[in-house]
Amino acid sequence: MSPDDRVKDLMAAFQKTAYFKWIARQGIPVIDGYGVEDVREVEMDFWPRLGGRAAFINLYGMEGVTGMYVAEIPAGGALEPEKHFYEEVICILSGQGATEVWQEGGRKQMFEWGHGAYLHHRSILGIGSSTAGDSRSSFWP
Repeated sequence: MSPDDRVKDLMAAFQKTAYFKWIARQGIPVIDGYGVEDVREVEMDFWPRLGGRAAFINLYGMEGVTGMYVAEIPAGGALEPEKHFYEEVICILSGQGATEVWQEGGRKQMFEWGHGAYLHHRSILGIGSSTAGDSRSSFWP
């Protein structure tokens, strides 16, 4: 069996998992491959859950280890708050803005970010919301 056939078989198995079924229901593009030359150039569509344009990135070899997506915050806009129970690392690809994070019933904390920033957020049922500044902002968690 060739390496490409093994990858196809593995991907067919992963398509049956709850995570991949959830991705398929989100209605945004899914970019599959061994790599992505420039994530700022991938096709994105509006993702209601996030409140902005986004696309999933599915790199062969990362299945079941980590989920990735690229998203865009429109200039002067904001994304929907997210409540999650996981670690998140975000790389700011362009733009500038601010993010608020808080625990349910807790005090909000805001921090600003710009091009090239890495944000690491470890949360237990934390909530966060991001707002873009003057230019379109793209990030890749």
